[in-house]
Amino acid sequence: MERNLKKVLFLGIAISFGIGLRVLAEWVYQLIFREYELTSFTGLSLRLLFAVIFVFVWLAITFRIEEPRNKLPWLLFLFIDPILGMTLFLSLGRSFRMSLRYRKRLLKEAGFYGNLKPAEESTLYQISDQFLRPLDMASRQNRLPIYKDSTDVKIIFNGENFFPELFEKIKKATSSIWIEVYILRFDETGKRFLKLLDEKAKKGLDVKLLIDGMGSARLIAFHQRRLKKCSFEWQINDRVYFPLFNTRITYRNHRKMFIIDGQEAYLGGMNIGDEYDNSIPYYTFFKDTMVHLNGLSVEAIQSIFAKDYYYITGKPLSIKDHPKKFFSHSLNQIVESGPDQLPVLIFMDLYQGLMARAKSS
Repeated sequence: MERNLKKVLFLGIAISFGIGLRVLAEWVYQLIFREYELTSFTGLSLRLLFAVIFVFVWLAITFRIEEPRNKLPWLLFLFIDPILGMTLFLSLGRSFRMSLRYRKRLLKEAGFYGNLKPAEESTLYQISDQFLRPLDMASRQNRLPIYKDSTDVKIIFNGENFFPELFEKIKKATSSIWIEVYILRFDETGKRFLKLLDEKAKKGLDVKLLIDGMGSARLIAFHQRRLKKCSFEWQINDRVYFPLFNTRITYRNHRKMFIIDGQEAYLGGMNIGDEYDNSIPYYTFFKDTMVHLNGLSVEAIQSIFAKDYYYITGKPLSIKDHPKKFFSHSLNQIVESGPDQLPVLIFMDLYQGLMARAKSS
């Protein structure tokens, strides 16, 4: 029932926004005519310009290198309401690779930023032929190796298990702490987290924090003065100033990476906030998962962090702490994917390739 109410509410807001946008466009059009006493020829020229933009957007959607099912909703939007359709497409639907922020700082494969290379043949030959091709494809497209018997892997469930371990690792760090999160809240967990980072930075450690401009918007808007007092380096990924007609709304960086001393790292779905450890009594029980990695594959995570750091700052990041081999019977691969790699869909191709080759489960 609650979910259905949310859907109805969202639909009502979307329809109201569309009607409001249409009324606003007509009002602005009439206002211009009354204020400047424009001729009917000028009015016709304005409507013709609108029609040209409409055709351009329609063709841009039609000729995109995508599956037809991805194009059809946009074309339907344009057909039902041209003004709303164009506003939504120019705000949410444009390709990241066509945006100014991408062309301003062209990105390379993740492995380039850590001076890494794709998996060597000696490693690939140790992998079952069943999965060799999709894993090799992802390795070459990312320029990141495949790691065999060199990294220990541990699964951690929920924040009540993850946060105590993470905070203890931060306390014991001796050289560097590199962290990237989508959401950083200024609640009890967030305050403790920032205090720990500040303390380690004051002791001379290389502490870097990357937060997302949308996911951490409340922290940036209301507590940026607190951040400015911290001793560590922090950077904001793609801060949003105006929500329409730019690609910053759609293409966000949702990565959560915690790299300690360049030797071990955490990856997964948890951000920094009270809800992740279920310490908020009135909040829905929150389930999430992190993976702890200790060994050579941490260098691939460092390389991805260096890529994101370069994208935000324009500066190359020197990796000084290199992980040591941890002898553990495992095969793992770090795969980086994002809109900068389109039209290649690395994750989709990898998952489909693995599932197509599955024999038992």
